[in-house]
Amino acid sequence: MGPPATLEEMDCKALANIKDMTCVLEGRKIHILFNEIESGSQVFRWSISNIQNAASTKPSTLIDVHVLDSEDFVISSPSAPPVITNSVPADLEVYSIKQSTLENSALATYTLSFTPINPMSATGSVQITYPSKITMVDGSATPCKVNTEFGEFTDKCTVSEVTRLITLKGVFADNVGYKGPITITVD
Repeated sequence: MGPPATLEEMDCKALANIKDMTCVLEGRKIHILFNEIESGSQVFRWSISNIQNAASTKPSTLIDVHVLDSEDFVISSPSAPPVITNSVPADLEVYSIKQSTLENSALATYTLSFTPINPMSATGSVQITYPSKITMVDGSATPCKVNTEFGEFTDKCTVSEVTRLITLKGVFADNVGYKGPITITVD
């Protein structure tokens, strides 16, 4: 989760029991100053727009929330600081599986193609579990290649008979934020 890059990009507004407030952006911290509040109020609500969500479903670090007095001493803090988690991963925009032949028990080449909605991180990987009805004749030595807009890779795709996983690793190291088409061919 990231803050807006500039104060102009941030839409910070009072929603309940705040007459006037100021938002200040300091690096990765957003300070919200209540200049005037409704008298007798104990619950305050505000919103901040244009905050970037995390790049995956990995929970964020704790969000520090502190209520300070006019001399910046803590008056109160939540006993359990909130953590933000994107609980639903994005769907794949385009996804297809093609077989070179549909003949029963024949040797075939499988081609899987997809386009991720979320950009791939430099250390990101792709894991595809294949069904037990499919047999990799050459086991873990089964040829596997990956095609992206940046080229074809044969050394970044592995097949595991034990876990039934086809894994892509190291494909995105030089292409941070890649979210173009990805094609995997397994012979």
